[in-house]
Amino acid sequence: MEMKATGDLPEAFAWANSVAGETTLEGRVDQVCDEPIEMEDRFNEGVRQSVVYVVIEDPTGDLYTLWMTEKKDVDKNPRPDRKYQAVAAALKDAGVSQILEGGTLKIQHSSDNDTGKGNAEKIFKAKYTPPATGMAMESEEDAF
Repeated sequence: MEMKATGDLPEAFAWANSVAGETTLEGRVDQVCDEPIEMEDRFNEGVRQSVVYVVIEDPTGDLYTLWMTEKKDVDKNPRPDRKYQAVAAALKDAGVSQILEGGTLKIQHSSDNDTGKGNAEKIFKAKYTPPATGMAMESEEDAF
């Protein structure tokens, strides 16, 4: 699968130097990846991964792309990354099955898990609020 027009996406939100309990991305969902994108893992040559993204507009109006790995190694099919797991749990808590444009998403680096490998695994928590829905009208006539 080709990688779509990801060159047009805003910069990725940087989690590399994030601080547990402090680093948070929160805002209105501006764009949602329609379907997973299969691509090579940039850190592991020959390993294919399936990724999705959400573009979030933060309260200052800045746009960031939140990348999440749905499947780290497509051939072995292990579990998704911690960001994906947190957002999936937030969707379940909100009683919905998908992220929609106009909703709000908050994701935070909540804690670290020492793996004994030098770099701690980042654990995330998330909250999703679906967009408000209105009443549909069949006529454009004035109501009053």
